[in-house]
Amino acid sequence: MSHQDHKPQVFNFGPRPGSSSGTGPKKVSEAQANRVLQSGGKVDVSKKQAPSNKHNGDLGARAKHLDDDHETLKVKTVDPVIRVNIQRGRNLKEWTQADLARLINERPTVIADYENGKAIPNEAILNRIEKALGMYVRGARAGQPMEVKQPAAKPAAKAAPAKA
Repeated sequence: MSHQDHKPQVFNFGPRPGSSSGTGPKKVSEAQANRVLQSGGKVDVSKKQAPSNKHNGDLGARAKHLDDDHETLKVKTVDPVIRVNIQRGRNLKEWTQADLARLINERPTVIADYENGKAIPNEAILNRIEKALGMYVRGARAGQPMEVKQPAAKPAAKAAPAKA
């Protein structure tokens, strides 16, 4: 490895030639400062302050806290009662999962996920499943057929009195 230069690199921290600020503080290494102190000289140490942003100060500690957080979070999935009721209602109507999915405008994998208990419950999808099956699949009335509400008959309009 003859192409490497092993000479020490020297940095000149003194004033630049031709500059007007000749007697300002010099930046020196810790070893140079120790030599000056040992020879009886005076060294003024000043540390630069980092920006006073509360959020940037402890990024390492926050990252460590997140890495150490081993709390397992369990996502709520479909209740077993809902799974069974969907299967039961679908089998009573002799529908496949694809048939039910087509009726509620979803993919067949959505119905499969609900019946396997892997899906995260979605109220809109459950409402459409209940309406398509015509039975409740959740709640206190789970497994019971839905009442078909007949539209109320409009009262007959009274005939206006004849004007003479």
